[in-house]
Amino acid sequence: MSGNDFDNVPQWFQIPATERPGFFAVRTGTQRLTYAALDARTDALCDRLTAAGIAKGALIGILLDRSLSAITSFLAVLKAGGAFVPLDPNSQPQGILDIIQRHKLSCVLSNGATLERYPQLAAAVPMIDVDAAPLAGPAGRRGEA
Repeated sequence: MSGNDFDNVPQWFQIPATERPGFFAVRTGTQRLTYAALDARTDALCDRLTAAGIAKGALIGILLDRSLSAITSFLAVLKAGGAFVPLDPNSQPQGILDIIQRHKLSCVLSNGATLERYPQLAAAVPMIDVDAAPLAGPAGRRGEA
């Protein structure tokens, strides 16, 4: 199959996740995740987004350093049928708030350390700590957006 045979990124991701679940999908420094582990983590975060009422087509901010959590967040948002807006965790709070308001983000995905640095963001938009997400979730069909 070619890249043109898929409607979206989550459908494309399911091929190696199904055919080679034990192969490494992501390596960052000393951390690595297999396709199966990445699929489980993205499904769990996708389920959290759905449970939080995030609708298909929503714009979701991702306020994370380059990490496994960021990669998981990108794919989970796409599985949920949303689109992500990358936010630089080294930016000034007002700049991040401006982007949140200008693009009417439905929520922002981040982690505990970043949430502590930017407590004022929670007044503008729901914040979801991605590291608090369960590491596995129910295996449902996603990426149908």
